[in-house]
Amino acid sequence: YACGAKNIAVTGQGTIDGQGGAFPPPGAPRPERPMLVRLVGCENVSFKDVRLEGAASWCVHLVSCDTVTVDSVKMHNRVNLNNDGFDLDDCTNVSISNCQLSCGDDVIAVKNAGRNIVVTNCVISSHCAAFRLGPESTGVIENFAASNCVIHDTYHCAIKLQSNEGGRIENVVFSGMV
Repeated sequence: YACGAKNIAVTGQGTIDGQGGAFPPPGAPRPERPMLVRLVGCENVSFKDVRLEGAASWCVHLVSCDTVTVDSVKMHNRVNLNNDGFDLDDCTNVSISNCQLSCGDDVIAVKNAGRNIVVTNCVISSHCAAFRLGPESTGVIENFAASNCVIHDTYHCAIKLQSNEGGRIENVVFSGMV
């Protein structure tokens, strides 16, 4: 967890395992389920060559972060309910590339707002949605591009676009998707 930090890097050949199966599911008497990584208001964030797995809830939640680079990350987050992958909430200038992402819920979700987000060359598997833009959108999601991704074994929808009253989704392109 970090708030207001700059120049954060999570890199290397190691694994960060949240051991989420040890936490009770939602609705249990003690439903605390921590996220694996949560960064709020951070700048210049990088994830590279690392494996992230087993969060008790969302794997990586980024709130109001600027200049985020995710490259060659392997993620396996399927041990509990609501196992999202990358949840971006009001983030700008985000690049996600060359990743292998497998999640029990939304893999890449732009929650409320977001700008200048690029996803490319990823292999994605999800029980819910590979891409979900706007599930809580009351702000603006704009300039989102996803290309050259392979989506497999995804049961609800590969791509979900949702906008609530007052929210807007603009300048979105998906290309070269399989």
